[in-house]
Amino acid sequence: MKKKLWILFFCLLLFTVYQLVDIYALLESRGSATASPTIGKWEITVNGLDVALNKEITINDLIYKKNENVEPGYFAPGVEANYDIVINPNDTDVAIRYDITVDLGAIINHPNITFDMSVDGILKKDEYTYSGIIPLSSINAGETTTIKTSLIWKHIEEYNNEDSSLINSEIPIKLTIYFSQYTGEEL
Repeated sequence: MKKKLWILFFCLLLFTVYQLVDIYALLESRGSATASPTIGKWEITVNGLDVALNKEITINDLIYKKNENVEPGYFAPGVEANYDIVINPNDTDVAIRYDITVDLGAIINHPNITFDMSVDGILKKDEYTYSGIIPLSSINAGETTTIKTSLIWKHIEEYNNEDSSLINSEIPIKLTIYFSQYTGEEL
C-alpha cells in the first residue's frame, strides 16, 4: 500500500509541476506591452527668428535715446542705446532655461561704456553671463519674455583718447543664448 501511495504522490507531483510550467509558459508567451510616450517638443524664436534655423542673429536696429549734442542714430559719449531681445516659446511643451553669454571684448578698453541686461527673474551669474527661466505656466499662457539690453556711453573727459579710437568703427557685442529644458535645478 505504501508503494501505491508513493506512486500516486509522484504522479500528482509530476502533474502539478506540468500544470505550473504550462501556466507560466502561457503568462510568459502571452504577456506583451507597447510603450509609446509622447515626446515634448519646443519651438523657440528670438526676435521672430527660429533658433533652430538661425544660429546667428545680428542686431543693427538699436534704439538711441535722444541727446541734443549727438546726431540721431549715432552712438557717442553721452548716449544710451537699447535693444529688446524677445524670446517666444511658441509651440513648446516644457519649461525653458536660457543662459546668455555676452562678449564685451570690443569695449574692454573703454570703462566708460557699460552694458546691462534686465528682465524680471533674470539672474546675473557673473560679469558676462545672465540666466533665466521661462516657466511652463507662462508658455501655456502664450506669454513672451522680453529682455532689455542697454549700452551706455558715459562722457568722461579722461577717456577722450580711448573714445577717439572708436571713430568710424563698429562696436560688435556678441550675445550667445543657450536654451535647455528647465528641470528644477538651481540657477
